Amino acid sequence: MRYLIFSDFFTGADMTLASVIWPLIAGVVIAVIVVFVVKRTTGRLVKALLDQKADSPETAKTLGELGFDRKPALRYSLRPNATLRKLVMTVPADGEGKPITGETRLYIPEDKAYRAETSYNPDGTSLLLLLLLVLMLLLAAAAVMTLVPLLVEWLSSALFR
Repeated sequence: MRYLIFSDFFTGADMTLASVIWPLIAGVVIAVIVVFVVKRTTGRLVKALLDQKADSPETAKTLGELGFDRKPALRYSLRPNATLRKLVMTVPADGEGKPITGETRLYIPEDKAYRAETSYNPDGTSLLLLLLLVLMLLLAAAAVMTLVPLLVEWLSSALFR
């Protein structure tokens, strides 16, 4: 029986497997972190607009009124042609192609509220959940790096003896 060495998880006897598994896991971890950050930053704005019932030009709110006047990440999320700008409308309507300023009033129309809530709802996202998910991904990668070579060895000995 072959003993497992920690460095085998990163190089291993089968370098091809390591060169596929670790970049794949790294990509998934990066995607999970990006989704976490988007839901925590942009999601708070969407939640605030929905909670304040800013669903028409008459009830629209500025970033300052919502408590987000000093958040450059939100201004970036609300740049022209961004995904969020398809859900969050501005007053006046001719401001759609312009950057968000401190006086720009924002609202989410009722017909887009469901999509906004399901896409950006920050509820259920926590740092603990993020860390657990990353840990589970790393454990899954380590299991694959351990089990696949053993499975290949077992199959080759069973089939080619």
